Amino acid sequence: MQRGQIFKRHGGWHLRYRVNGKQVCQKLADYCDDYRTVSSVRQIADDILRPINRGGQTAGKETLQEFIEGTYLPHVQKHNKPSTYNGYRNLYNLRVKPHVAGVRLFGFRTRDAQKLLEAIAESNGNLSHATLIHVKSFLSGVFSFAKRMGSFDGANPVRDTKAPRGQASKETYACSHKEVEQMLKILGGVSRVAVTVAAYTGLSLGELRGLKWKDISGEQLSVNRTIWRGIESEPKTEARKNAMPLLPIVRKELDAMQPRCPAKRKSRNPEKPPEKPTQPDFATEADVERSKRIA
Repeated sequence: MQRGQIFKRHGGWHLRYRVNGKQVCQKLADYCDDYRTVSSVRQIADDILRPINRGGQTAGKETLQEFIEGTYLPHVQKHNKPSTYNGYRNLYNLRVKPHVAGVRLFGFRTRDAQKLLEAIAESNGNLSHATLIHVKSFLSGVFSFAKRMGSFDGANPVRDTKAPRGQASKETYACSHKEVEQMLKILGGVSRVAVTVAAYTGLSLGELRGLKWKDISGEQLSVNRTIWRGIESEPKTEARKNAMPLLPIVRKELDAMQPRCPAKRKSRNPEKPPEKPTQPDFATEADVERSKRIA
């Protein structure tokens, strides 16, 4: 088992070792207060040598950007909800991508991860602390997946980082009961029903879009699907599927609307259902969007 030769040159620590009989030299870190002795960079060297000593292949020149775009995001797209993939992709493109060009995946350390988080925070001083925590969580997920895929060896370098202090998050606005009553005085028809259900059940917009009359059983309402940008999927958690009691005001509005709803249109070919899921039986896309804007 080789331990390599660590030496200092040109203001930095370097490691000399062999791969398949050929001598290789790699920089470990800059000489600084954190890395003043050979022992202080020994762990970095051991992380590099570990896969070689195990008989595995040494990591190539794959960059963090190449791994995220070519492996991680396609995996998320395949195995997660479309809305989750969209959120990860947007977070990466907007916050992470501008800072990871040329950064090698192999040899990425906690110090590098901390510098990356600080660079992201400094590039936009208006970022909230919650956003920076989301960035840290995203990067941690990337390296956890890289370890499972064998593209990265060693401890997750993001785990022990600290998200920089950002702007305080703005409090999410919620309509008061009085404001809801004022909206209901103005609205009528489907829009009134949509706002009533949204206000007194707490369902998300995707859950509202996915509602069907068959989801109502007696005095209870169940969430069995969500629709995001025309794509139907399961509710986010099992808890969201739990039946909830219908308040009298909600039951009254639904009972008044159901007789006025047109019959469901059937597909001309029963064996080939429409590719795009239908909107809720009691609300169209425009109704739900209008209700959201008013609320």
